Amino acid sequence: MFKSAFIHIGPHKTGSSYIQSFLIDNEKGLMEKGFVFPNLSDETGHGHHNLAKPKFIKNEFSSFIKKLSNDPKNEDKTLILSAENFSRLQQSEISLMKNALKDIKEIKVLMFIRNPASILRSLWCESIKHKSCNSHPDFLIKHFVRPHFSEILNPYILHNRFLEAFPVKVINYDKICKKNLFSIAKTFLEVISCDDKLKYPTFEINKSFSLQESEIYRNLNIIFKKNGLPMLIQKDFKDYVKANDLQKNIDEAKNLITKTPFENSALSRPYKRFIKDKDIDHYAPKDKKLIKESDRVAPLEVMLSYNGLIKLKQNDK
Repeated sequence: MFKSAFIHIGPHKTGSSYIQSFLIDNEKGLMEKGFVFPNLSDETGHGHHNLAKPKFIKNEFSSFIKKLSNDPKNEDKTLILSAENFSRLQQSEISLMKNALKDIKEIKVLMFIRNPASILRSLWCESIKHKSCNSHPDFLIKHFVRPHFSEILNPYILHNRFLEAFPVKVINYDKICKKNLFSIAKTFLEVISCDDKLKYPTFEINKSFSLQESEIYRNLNIIFKKNGLPMLIQKDFKDYVKANDLQKNIDEAKNLITKTPFENSALSRPYKRFIKDKDIDHYAPKDKKLIKESDRVAPLEVMLSYNGLIKLKQNDK
């Protein structure tokens, strides 16, 4: 039986992929130090993403935990689970997790927070990599219309949902990452009380595209979708940019974006209230503005047409 457990819930774009890569690379070393990070070989990526699916939580999570707990080599050790999609679970599913883990005496949820001015941008760029065709303004508007109901702008929503079942430790992503990548893993080890004599990934995991790359990628998504062609995966996009000499267009796309204030707007209030309430040092990135593309599509149409690509219609999504 495990003596304790940590459940890392992300959320997305707060260094989760780096943490998971670090944990899986150090699986053996962690075991020697009394920590178990299950290596699920059929998983996508390094995290426990399949464990975080509502269907799995409902039908299989309890038996999965029981099997792990009954393994003699895990006796009196600390379990670590990590998946960004845990953050998407609803209250009923979190309650099922709590019941499945009821025999473990000490459980703590680890939740990273990140300044919304940067995380919203990263989330949009990530959605484009997953073949979304939504523009940045379209992505932002659902958060901006009702900021207190946005889990990105209002950390209380996610925090309180898990707090109903488990103690929650909040970690400030921005303060950590102003140093270097290694600081994410080092801080994670400090929180779980593990020494840091382990190996660290030396490259960024799941690096976001720039806004300019994402806007070109988004328009290519639209073009390929309209013409019934297979959507480009990340590697295909990079190859496509190189083959069609689109890098100059990506550089020129900087002229298509404008900045809108965040730090001193009503949008920042839920986040600021949360970090004050939790006594977290406020650290804002140097870029204190959200970036959105211009409402005009025409200049990008022209840029793409120079490369022999199919032109877009003004309101295609």
